Amino acid sequence: MQQLLRDAEERLRLAIQLHELREREGMTQQEVADLAGTSRSVIARLEQPGYDKHTMSTLRKIAGALGYSMRIEFTRLPKSRASKGAAGAG
Repeated sequence: MQQLLRDAEERLRLAIQLHELREREGMTQQEVADLAGTSRSVIARLEQPGYDKHTMSTLRKIAGALGYSMRIEFTRLPKSRASKGAAGAG
């Protein structure tokens, strides 16, 4: 259940960030799509919190179209969760 909530929160943050960056740059979804080499419907989907089919390639293109770079970052899970995941690895 906690993982589902974390996933939903990450999708929400990404959708909000994309929408806010686009508006900050004064661009329409169509303008971003044209610069990123995709369709307006792709941009609209990415700005929806429920969408979960993001690709690194598309996100990089959109970031570039908006004049930004993209950074992926790993953060440590709570100790009890991290140790469970590590036990099955290897």
